[in-house]
Amino acid sequence: GTSGGGRTKYVTFEPDRGGWNNIRMSMENMIVLAAAMGRTLVLPPDQPLYLLKNDEARRQRGFTDFFNLQTKELQRHVPIITAEEFIKKEGGLDVVTKTKSNAKDQQIHVPEHFKKGVKEVMAHCEHRLKSKIWCGKLYDYYKEVGYVPSVHGEKNCFIFDKYSLENDKMIPDESVVENIKKFCGRRKAVYYDKQMQDTTLIHFRTSENV
Repeated sequence: GTSGGGRTKYVTFEPDRGGWNNIRMSMENMIVLAAAMGRTLVLPPDQPLYLLKNDEARRQRGFTDFFNLQTKELQRHVPIITAEEFIKKEGGLDVVTKTKSNAKDQQIHVPEHFKKGVKEVMAHCEHRLKSKIWCGKLYDYYKEVGYVPSVHGEKNCFIFDKYSLENDKMIPDESVVENIKKFCGRRKAVYYDKQMQDTTLIHFRTSENV
């Protein structure tokens, strides 16, 4: 996915920490969101997954072990890359620091204080905080340089509406508003807005209770 100016935009996420169905559904949700936002989806590093982590031969696994994510049809709608590919392309690991003159190009470069940790975990990671390859080293980088929507799967519903996006105000059509209320039920609507649209990186904290 690219912006009007040709700048590639991305969405990153943290896998659900529950059972396989939760893990699978979180992945499916992210594919749909990436498609709706016109963004490239960045997969998490390979990591221990529920009930599969007991395989001593290979404790870390990724979504590509279970899904064919490189089909031409899927890639046409949703470009999908690995975290390692993203870091090598956009991380600016060889750039020493930001300057005012090139800050725009470096807006998602890995800050100096994250570089060592990100290099250690961009291919595979673990959930243990004390692990040298703790996944949080990468996710903390995403949170610092990206936009983190305040969205909870059980408390919110995500709404894409052209009018509210282009006019930065609520939809005047009462029938549309009523349909949104019916769709969301007791959940609070969160609208995809210009701030989300304009940011280069959106990160979803799908493994946290936020």
